[in-house]
Amino acid sequence: MEQLIKYLKELGATKVKLMDGGNGRYIRYWTGTDESFTLPCGSSEKSQSENDLSKFLILVTEDGQPIATVNKHQEIAVMEL
Repeated sequence: MEQLIKYLKELGATKVKLMDGGNGRYIRYWTGTDESFTLPCGSSEKSQSENDLSKFLILVTEDGQPIATVNKHQEIAVMEL
């Protein structure tokens, strides 16, 4: 897993905000343009209560969706179906 800040810099982000919305927290970031993008935050209490952006990591799901989390995830087992 990669640090959120490093991940966003690789995407060309110039500004990032931790936001709180009706469905929980999310990350909002801007690139060199005025266009903004969002990333969901994990739903754990730990991820929903952390206020320090430098503590967030990025978890990328199998379908390519990045999720900001403060929990460390590791693969335990894999089975081909």
